[in-house]
Amino acid sequence: MEIPVIEIDNHSVDFTAVKDDIKSQKIERGVVVNKDTGLTINVTRAGLNDTYMYAERYERRNKGADAYARINALYKLKDILENAVLLDTIVSEKGENNGFYAPFL
Repeated sequence: MEIPVIEIDNHSVDFTAVKDDIKSQKIERGVVVNKDTGLTINVTRAGLNDTYMYAERYERRNKGADAYARINALYKLKDILENAVLLDTIVSEKGENNGFYAPFL
């Protein structure tokens, strides 16, 4: 099985711009179906805001760390989720699969 590599563009954005792009839906949300498993994944504004918050917190705590790579990935999140491959079949406490793999540059 070939796992596609998703290229992440540099949007040259700061955290404020990303927050605005989440709000305006420039960063897409909605239902995504994973090609490998057929699982339906719902990308919500709340989930995007959580990811944004954790990236911002990570950047503050780790000065010099590239949190921007993380927030740039949000712009390709639907592609990442759609093309991720399930590597781990262990079921979590909530009965959900863990261990998706989605390489990106």
